[in-house]
Amino acid sequence: MRLEANTTRHLVEDLERIHAHLGIDRWLVVGGSWGSTLALAYAERFPEQVCGLVLRAIFLGTEQELDWAFVEGPKRFRPELLAELSDFLLPSERNDIIGCFMRRLSNPHPLIHAPAAALWYAAERVLSRSVPSDPTLAGNMPPSDIIPPTPTMQAHYFSNYCFLEPGQLLANAYRLARPSMSWLVRRAQ
Repeated sequence: MRLEANTTRHLVEDLERIHAHLGIDRWLVVGGSWGSTLALAYAERFPEQVCGLVLRAIFLGTEQELDWAFVEGPKRFRPELLAELSDFLLPSERNDIIGCFMRRLSNPHPLIHAPAAALWYAAERVLSRSVPSDPTLAGNMPPSDIIPPTPTMQAHYFSNYCFLEPGQLLANAYRLARPSMSWLVRRAQ
């Protein structure tokens, strides 16, 4: 996994290179969670290339969303999980759960980033389901010999505010207002 030249802008440019390489006139862009962030960033940068967007679990890459997803939401809906995450940290770190995890995940030493990655991975598995089959971190840990790459990539992006200016995606949403853009809004069942 490489982090050099790995930013939202680089990914948007990569998508446009794929679009051009395939010779597609206009395409439907689909994304969920971080993929919705990337889809919106692409569509706002290249609106003439996009005939529509299909987005689920929309995430705009804001600090408020991260705080809700990993602190405030769990505080309300999964307090036992938040307690497990908090217990992993030193008492002096518990007022900045996300920041402390991001620093550990970004640390190059495996004895520091590996346990944090396993715990973050398990927490995400629990938090991503309305009714997890096992709501404990222990029941969702990856095999002990595997360091999941997703938490490290998330730390790279989250520590850099997803490589977006504050409010960028909402501020540029006007670029999506095109007669040729298709919209279908449907609520989750």
